[in-house]
Amino acid sequence: MPSNPVVEIIVELLQLVIHVYTIAIFITVLFSWFTIGGEGHPSVHRFYELLSKATEPLLGPIREVLSPVSMRIGLDFSPIIALIILQFIASLLR
Repeated sequence: MPSNPVVEIIVELLQLVIHVYTIAIFITVLFSWFTIGGEGHPSVHRFYELLSKATEPLLGPIREVLSPVSMRIGLDFSPIIALIILQFIASLLR
């Protein structure tokens, strides 16, 4: 662990961001499995859109790289790869 207090704060902040981003990816995946939002639940739909916009900068490029495989199988593996990447970065920060 770094001995500099400023570095420790930055590392802890990065770990928190990774944790929150991981939760956002999980929630986005869960929302994608169900029909959520629409006219009956506009606030839920806005929340889903917010999470999608927040996670797309990481998931989008991964999805583009994996698109040949995903198109053949019909499954989007980008959240799994993103979570592996985030956990790897988090392990480097420990």
